[in-house]
Amino acid sequence: MTDLQLVDVKKTIRAAFKNQFGFAPSSNSIAVLEGSYDHEHEDRCTWFELTFSVGGKSWYHSTITGELKRAEWMD
Repeated sequence: MTDLQLVDVKKTIRAAFKNQFGFAPSSNSIAVLEGSYDHEHEDRCTWFELTFSVGGKSWYHSTITGELKRAEWMD
């Protein structure tokens, strides 16, 4: 994952938190674990599924369904 892709992923994650919980974690607190995407276009991707950590807790986000949930099995 390039630096620009990482920035894009963190923006996607922050937007999902803002939509569901009314707040967004800081970019520095997000550790991206894995992501699946369609194709790259000038360092941008269409992200489908993301697994990541915020404050030591694992999360899963599907950009297709909008689902954002704790992934307790990953902790």
